[in-house]
Amino acid sequence: MLRPTLSALLVGLAVAGAGCGDPDQDCGMFCSGGTASGPVTTMSGTGDTDTDTDASSTGTGTDNPTTSTTPSTDTDPSTDTDPGTDTDPGTDTDASGSTGGEPIVPCIGVNFLFIVDNSVGMAPEQSRFQATVFAFVSQVAQQAISAMGNVSIAVMTTDEPEFVVPTGVDALPYSSGLNYMRWDPASVDNNLTLQNELSAAVLTGEGGDPNERPMDMLLEGLTGDTADGFNVDFVEEDALLVVVLVSDEEDDVEQPTLWGSDGEPDAWVDQLVTLKDGIRKDIAVFSIVPDMSAAGCADDTDATRLKEFTNAFQTSGTHDVCQMDYSAFLLAQVQPVVDACNNFSPP
Repeated sequence: MLRPTLSALLVGLAVAGAGCGDPDQDCGMFCSGGTASGPVTTMSGTGDTDTDTDASSTGTGTDNPTTSTTPSTDTDPSTDTDPGTDTDPGTDTDASGSTGGEPIVPCIGVNFLFIVDNSVGMAPEQSRFQATVFAFVSQVAQQAISAMGNVSIAVMTTDEPEFVVPTGVDALPYSSGLNYMRWDPASVDNNLTLQNELSAAVLTGEGGDPNERPMDMLLEGLTGDTADGFNVDFVEEDALLVVVLVSDEEDDVEQPTLWGSDGEPDAWVDQLVTLKDGIRKDIAVFSIVPDMSAAGCADDTDATRLKEFTNAFQTSGTHDVCQMDYSAFLLAQVQPVVDACNNFSPP
């Protein structure tokens, strides 16, 4: 569902730094769907807008698409969208095949989904994420000019596909009036409220199911029945989807409990990409998960499957969840996300 764009100037907000929170912290006024709830290895990119002579293009020809109006001399024309009339390098299929020859049109919105592990022991990681998550959102909102402040933000846990919403006797949806939050570039007051709402929402607590299934929750929440029900209208056709996962566990089927998400990383990717009609570059994924190569948590299993899923996207990156600061990693992703918005191809 497309929303009208806004022409007002975007409002910049600063976020105070924060340290680790109280390890006994619970979810406060926020719960999800009825349940109480190193080093950067960034692989971010802007998609492929290269010419036919660029090594990343699947075409192997020598034509100059910036001036050519005559048939090309590609040696493998089967890999070009239209090898005989290539005058627009912005529609070339890239090395991963994710552009599909679609035209490049800047996105007119950004949908952020934050998946935050709510199992026992996650309070410190939630606090570290809380310290920088609003700065990440606000900087993207201000720099992705074509989105014009059309920014939605949802939070999900690792045991429920429904978005986290305020709960309580007098609870209402967010100030947006929806089950997710909205950025309003014209209202300082609204964005102060948004900062408070988002800061509270990502503190999902430690009362969640020990069976952490972030991939099952992601796919059910965005592509399953929940997407047509509780989470309805969150994913917009012409908006870039940005998924950020924070978890201290690998998502693998454990024995003998059989806990974990079904399927394999490539199947997770394929299912998520159906949201964008197979155009993979219209989704950005970042994961803050156990990374043994970063020598962080010696007792944790390396999140090999989650990292494989993450790195399958052109705009992506992983960070060790055991590092004491997430700010440098998240803020380093602002420009790649803005670039991905500028390199968007509508489904």
